[in-house]
Amino acid sequence: MYDIVIVGAGPAGLTAALYARRAGHSVLVLEGGVPGRQAVTTPHVENWPGTLSISGPDFAMGLYQQCADLGAQFQFSSVTGFEDRGDVKAVRAGEEVYEGRTLILANGVRRRKLEVPGEDRLGGKGVSYCATCDGSFFKGREVAVVGGGNTAVEDAIYLASICPTVWLIHRRDRLTAQKYLVDNLKTKDNVKHRPQGAGDPGGQAGGGHPAHGAGAPAHPPRLRRLRRGGTHPRQPGVLAPPGPQ
Repeated sequence: MYDIVIVGAGPAGLTAALYARRAGHSVLVLEGGVPGRQAVTTPHVENWPGTLSISGPDFAMGLYQQCADLGAQFQFSSVTGFEDRGDVKAVRAGEEVYEGRTLILANGVRRRKLEVPGEDRLGGKGVSYCATCDGSFFKGREVAVVGGGNTAVEDAIYLASICPTVWLIHRRDRLTAQKYLVDNLKTKDNVKHRPQGAGDPGGQAGGGHPAHGAGAPAHPPRLRRLRRGGTHPRQPGVLAPPGPQ
């Protein structure tokens, strides 16, 4: 019996475990993946107060180690069910049932897929969701990143350092990433970006944040389906950064 059972070992779950242990409560954290969850997949964390920059894996492992050193218990297995027994909450994970007086759900979000033909079949065979995890497989090759938010732009910036050409494909008329990321992206000459649906082949529609202006290709690839050999024109790798769902 634990005072608190926490489902999820992302930054929210680990922070809850940290404060619970400092308050003297017994804590069990259940996690079906790795500590830090999606934070592990980001190259740099630069909005954590007191730290100018830290890698996602280092940030996640630091949180995990801090909780473990304070005495939080961890079980790495997926939660499959709950039962409310009044003053006791039962949680099934794997073959075990764990009980706690308080249950905290910090299970985060699921990775959002592209939902295009070929995505599932080519998962791990050219389609990836983590540039920092799998980027080395595409070193020296042409890749495409799908998305226009923070994660997609961070991935494009990282891949630009190891790949000759990075296509940034997204559905809006402007990038939605934070301005400092977009400004950094503009310095990467090997990132080719133009929103799908931009009307002017030579420029940028919508008054958004282009990665490149006149130098951008007139007809960048549009993502309609995935097949072995890449999108058109051929990209050996497609990175679809995770988004909330």
